[in-house]
Amino acid sequence: MKKWKTFIFSLIFFTNDLIAAPQLIDRIAAVVETDVILVSEINKILFQMEKVDKKTNQYLKETSDLYHKILNKLILEKIFLQLAKREHITISDEDVDQVIENIASQHHISVSQLYDQFSYYHSIDKDAYRAIIRKEILIDVIRKASVKHRIKIVPEEVDTVVQQTISHSNNRKIFNLSHIIIPLEKKPTQEQLEKAKEIAAFIIKNSQKNENLFNVSNSDIKKFKLIQGNQAGWKKIEEIPLLFKLEVERYPKGKIIGPIRSIIGYHLLKINDIYNNNQKLVTKENHLRHILLRNSVLRTNEEAQMILLNIREQINNGTLSFSTAAKKTSEDLGTAYKGGDLGWIPIDSLGPIFRDTLTSLKEGEISTPIHSPSGWHLIQFTKSKKTDYTNTILKEDAYHILFNQKFNQEEKKWIQEKLTSTYVKIFNTYD
Repeated sequence: MKKWKTFIFSLIFFTNDLIAAPQLIDRIAAVVETDVILVSEINKILFQMEKVDKKTNQYLKETSDLYHKILNKLILEKIFLQLAKREHITISDEDVDQVIENIASQHHISVSQLYDQFSYYHSIDKDAYRAIIRKEILIDVIRKASVKHRIKIVPEEVDTVVQQTISHSNNRKIFNLSHIIIPLEKKPTQEQLEKAKEIAAFIIKNSQKNENLFNVSNSDIKKFKLIQGNQAGWKKIEEIPLLFKLEVERYPKGKIIGPIRSIIGYHLLKINDIYNNNQKLVTKENHLRHILLRNSVLRTNEEAQMILLNIREQINNGTLSFSTAAKKTSEDLGTAYKGGDLGWIPIDSLGPIFRDTLTSLKEGEISTPIHSPSGWHLIQFTKSKKTDYTNTILKEDAYHILFNQKFNQEEKKWIQEKLTSTYVKIFNTYD
């Protein structure tokens, strides 16, 4: 009997010990107003960083230092998100899509490739990645909205920076480049490589006679699945990737460079123009008018084209003016009341659809209907002029330099003010 009593007592003691001392599941790292930051949130980020570290063979800093940096970042995030919630600021799916497309474009990869890379390095699926991007956009919006109104820049400051830029940039070149990528698979076959080279040769041959830009049609872009990079963009030499930098510096205006192989495909670059501070930066501008019929479920593409073709015929016959037609028909509310007037537009700022159309029009001529993501357009090219943008660009650069400097200063002050006015309690939970 004693043995049974001893066994039962031991069992009760053991069971009681299990119940009385539950395993620790999580701990609170910090409290921010009514929100909490858990230790598991920080450890999860640390774990992801360690995984990336192993895959990229990079040295990971002291973990305790990273722990506290991550905690501080999460505290600021909580403050920003609470402020956004109070201000009823939300981010749409379209905003998220646009940012993700821009990120993919900047890295010269497709959106699906971007998702794949994030999944590989961070083990995060598409939905989780989109949630991260949505949060980052929201934080960025609230930061900029809160700090921007605190910044004051006077014309005298801009003029001073312009003069400093001119005096410190003798013979400094800026390059206007067009960039096209012929994409390849991760492990392309020899046949795929040869096909990509043939496409590159085709593009180069078609573009030799063109004064600037690549002579590539929209049908070619779709047919060959081309990726257009920074089309007709002005780049300082330090902004050009190392893969292309040496080649760009070697060649004159009009030169087509490539094909240059990278992990994502073959690259072609065209040097449209070269500018240094001893020259004037002159850009061609076109004065345009348009009539827009937006994409609609109430009419087919064929019906929209027929409406615009009928208007075009009446204008060409002299029975209807472009201005009157735009006021009556155009669905672009921003320009319809002005007779479709788009004003003076630099040719470099136009997308390939409109740029290709303009090259075939003479002054006063009206295009056939053109389709864009916005809908169907009639474009009238009224006249052109050359404009010296040198001083404008220098002033814009100077303004951005000043704005960024002052933004960083004011943001630090604003963050400190928010930390001071927000209830934050940090617990010593790092082991």
